[in-house]
Amino acid sequence: MKAALAWIAAAAGCVLAGAALIAVTWHLSFWHGLYCSVGTAATVGCDTAPRGAAGQAVAVGVMLTAIPCLASAFSHIHLHRHRKMRERDKQGGTGSEAK
Repeated sequence: MKAALAWIAAAAGCVLAGAALIAVTWHLSFWHGLYCSVGTAATVGCDTAPRGAAGQAVAVGVMLTAIPCLASAFSHIHLHRHRKMRERDKQGGTGSEAK
């Protein structure tokens, strides 16, 4: 689970850095930049298009960093849950027994 938390922290860092850079290059407030950065990382998009080559480069940078970090985090969370279920199955339990 530590690996998942590390990937979530990395994604958060990418999103926050992206927000600051989007705000500067797209000429937006930080909060609107954060909104656009989260939308970009979530592959939803934003209500504002990148302005200029620098703005487009920042958007691509957020896409190429935050999306893989989030994918890795979700993968580690799934792997952690899968391992716990396998351990429970090896012990013969279903997880629904009364304690």
